Amino acid sequence: MGSTDRKIREKQLKKAEEIFQARKSRLTTEGVDAKKQSRDPGLRALAADLRKAKSRIAAIDKAAQHVRDTAEKDVKVKKEDADKAKGKGKAGQGGGKPKKEKAEKAEKPEKAEKPEKAKPEKAKPEKAKPKAE
Repeated sequence: MGSTDRKIREKQLKKAEEIFQARKSRLTTEGVDAKKQSRDPGLRALAADLRKAKSRIAAIDKAAQHVRDTAEKDVKVKKEDADKAKGKGKAGQGGGKPKKEKAEKAEKPEKAEKPEKAKPEKAKPEKAKPKAE
């Protein structure tokens, strides 16, 4: 696994930038125009190395920010838990949240019974009797 130390990654980025600039200046002194430089495979590979190094540093920063956010959240939760514990107190000493009174429910009127509907009887067809021979 690669290094997660920011200092090491910054050194790698600096070295990649130096190599990239050296290659670019060499191509310029040889008289290669900018369009051909952008298609040079060596230069493109070095540019890819630069992008990788920058993305790794960004990932390290993101992970560090996540750790800081999580630590802040943990401190906040612990503080809230301590505040809750203070407010509760011992039984019978009036600590804690006041209880809400329940409102009485109004009685619902009874439903009127519906008369049963008579279902029409279906006429069953008679089965044909086999003929005796």
